[in-house]
Amino acid sequence: MSTKRGIEKLAFVRGFFDGMAAPMLLYRAHNLPEIPRIEPVKAPSTPLDRVLASDWRQIGSDIDTVIERHVEATAKK
Repeated sequence: MSTKRGIEKLAFVRGFFDGMAAPMLLYRAHNLPEIPRIEPVKAPSTPLDRVLASDWRQIGSDIDTVIERHVEATAKK
């Protein structure tokens, strides 16, 4: 019986002190990871109208490719 009472007492004491120490965990110092230095990238000085025209040309090319693949895939069936 005394062993059971000793274990209960030990569990109570540990739980009590863990509970008392819990608020300290909220304010402990956290070691943050190192952030690698990132070099900024400068955008090319191409005029906006040329950039947009190039984008639309590429989009049109992609759409043409998709249509061609669809026609080939449906023709084989």
